Amino acid sequence: MISVKNASRVAVRVPSWVDPRQLRAQVATEPRPLSWLGNYVIFENIKPGDQIRLDFPIQEIAARYTAASQRKNQTTYTCTFRASTLVDISPRDDSPTSYPLYERNHLRGPNAPLKTMNCSVADRSILRW
Repeated sequence: MISVKNASRVAVRVPSWVDPRQLRAQVATEPRPLSWLGNYVIFENIKPGDQIRLDFPIQEIAARYTAASQRKNQTTYTCTFRASTLVDISPRDDSPTSYPLYERNHLRGPNAPLKTMNCSVADRSILRW
């Protein structure tokens, strides 16, 4: 969710793993057709206080990788990705001296975790050199 402070045009970069045919957009709870410029979705005629929402499915896939493939002690790992984020890896090294890696079950839910950020654009003109 993007809250607009004072902009009439907003460009949102869409990650390459998102299927553009499944992307849906809303501005102020009203569906909005998508206008693309490269890998950005452009929203025009935005009013201060509008909220932009983009919805798309996030797939979880598993991939297998082999470490030290030319040696006796090779290990094949199964890596589980949710979009482009590694959320799990197995087998795990459960020895007491190892550090647990990629235990990210909190990222595997139906909704992405939200992060509130305070971003703004300067109210004055930026000097161009």
